[in-house]
Amino acid sequence: MLLVLMALLAGQERVAGAPPPEVVAAAPPTVSSPALVAALPELAAMPGVVLVGYPVSGGSARGVRESINRSRPREPGGGPFDGMTTWRYSTRWRGSADGGCDPASAEVTAHVVITLPELTTRQALSRSERENWDRYLSRLAAHEQNHARIALAGIDQLRTFMRGAPNCETMQAARVQIDAAIRDANRQYDETTRHGATEGARYP
Repeated sequence: MLLVLMALLAGQERVAGAPPPEVVAAAPPTVSSPALVAALPELAAMPGVVLVGYPVSGGSARGVRESINRSRPREPGGGPFDGMTTWRYSTRWRGSADGGCDPASAEVTAHVVITLPELTTRQALSRSERENWDRYLSRLAAHEQNHARIALAGIDQLRTFMRGAPNCETMQAARVQIDAAIRDANRQYDETTRHGATEGARYP
């Protein structure tokens, strides 16, 4: 999926007017869920990524599925999904002596939030049901991790393009173009995988 992003970056035309970056809550969380960190250490170790859990419960796979359906997050203007990855980034740069800006000083800070179900009644499930849950959570997390990789790769490109821009106008245009490319790459990834279904992120 990173190749898809790079292709989009290479072929993106200039867009008039910058769309707002993907946003999470007004005050995004900065501390990951301890339970998800313990269950998904590789995902939790990604720089700039915070894991947020929404509690689900049930004494059977069917009960857990019903709990997920009641509690899972919903995309703005879209449908609900078992897992969700949102991102935001901030940009800043120094002014130049002529009253313009200094692209070489551009800084981009990324903040990615991955929201996943957090099962509070795991021990109430049978052994086989626990194994199925663990497998599902691992595959769902892998799908969301790929979304995070797409976003972070695009943000790295944004930093490079902004710093290499010859002037303020080109630097601002890079932000618009790459923001759109990140969104398109994530959208294409979901279309290809049917939101992770083809990767096994289905439960029960």
